[in-house]
Amino acid sequence: MKKCSKCRIEKSESDFSKNQARLDGLDHYCKSCRQELKSLPHWREKALAYDKTPLAAARHRRYQRSEKGKLSEKRKRDRYRKTEKGRRANNAAKLRSYYRDPRYHVLKGLSRLYGSPIGLLKEVWDRDKVCQMCGSTESLQFDHIHPRRFGGVASSENLQLLCGTCNNFKHDNLLLPGGGVLIVGRKTQC
Repeated sequence: MKKCSKCRIEKSESDFSKNQARLDGLDHYCKSCRQELKSLPHWREKALAYDKTPLAAARHRRYQRSEKGKLSEKRKRDRYRKTEKGRRANNAAKLRSYYRDPRYHVLKGLSRLYGSPIGLLKEVWDRDKVCQMCGSTESLQFDHIHPRRFGGVASSENLQLLCGTCNNFKHDNLLLPGGGVLIVGRKTQC
């Protein structure tokens, strides 16, 4: 009599295939369990070949929670991150979180409009967060402090957030440090 490692039922030795690698000369799965595994796709067969018993699963969880297990997992992660595949996976994860940011898609369209990289617009948005003239958080827009029309460049020092009203008020004018506005010129309407 022998107990099958998969179904945990004790069966006669004739229900097991021969396996010279085992000490008793018999396979550790009964013929019916082995047949069941062979009917599955090869990747599923390998996953089920090491079928964790509740006792083995509990032992594995205890090991993972122990200091030795945590250290072992950390070493494995560090080794993987040093490989080329690990570096690519880490970069891909960063990009996925970047693309999941709801602001990304808004900033993507604005980057084309302003001719600035998305990262620069995100940096300005994180820095300012509110309108720089009135403190509003509604309908925020990017504004060039020194207008592009007069040679202003798209840089983090030259960009600021303004609400729609303040941005229309400022238009192509320059803000003075004391709070005034230097009217440089308005576009003529035809």
